[in-house]
Amino acid sequence: GAPFAVATAEDAAERVARLAIVSAPGPLDEVPNGWESLGDYRRPTAEMARRDPARSVRAIGRHMDPYLEDPVLFLGGRGQGPDGDAVRGPANAMLVEQVHEALAQGVAGIAADLVAMWLDWGFRLAEITVPTTVFQGALDRHNHDDARCYASSIPNATLVVWPDLGHLGVVSEW
Repeated sequence: GAPFAVATAEDAAERVARLAIVSAPGPLDEVPNGWESLGDYRRPTAEMARRDPARSVRAIGRHMDPYLEDPVLFLGGRGQGPDGDAVRGPANAMLVEQVHEALAQGVAGIAADLVAMWLDWGFRLAEITVPTTVFQGALDRHNHDDARCYASSIPNATLVVWPDLGHLGVVSEW
């Protein structure tokens, strides 16, 4: 949801008091090495999204079909790795329910969100005027460059790195 929050802060700054960005992908056109970080597996689909978003959504949807069979897989496994404590802990039921709800209508919605992140956002991060804090887990396997880009590109943004947490660090911090 962070890219949508960022877009809202840019488009309706008068209605946004503060912006928090948590473990989030940034705009491919601004994050240094953003396109390269997608790797050989995701980059072709992201490039296709620029030409034919609907086709890209369908391609992602096919890849995500296993999550319909077992939505908990979307959380990255069953409590292993840097997010293991969050997945196994008291927030487990909430996280599982969120994934079930996100997939209740199939994978098309999540796929469309991903494609939207790959498109040109229509503005630059330097245009954000809302006070912003960027949060990133040091053990998060993704989005380190994105977090630094947000923090360095949005005027007066602050970067907070949670030293021993992963992508779901927000669960234990808040």
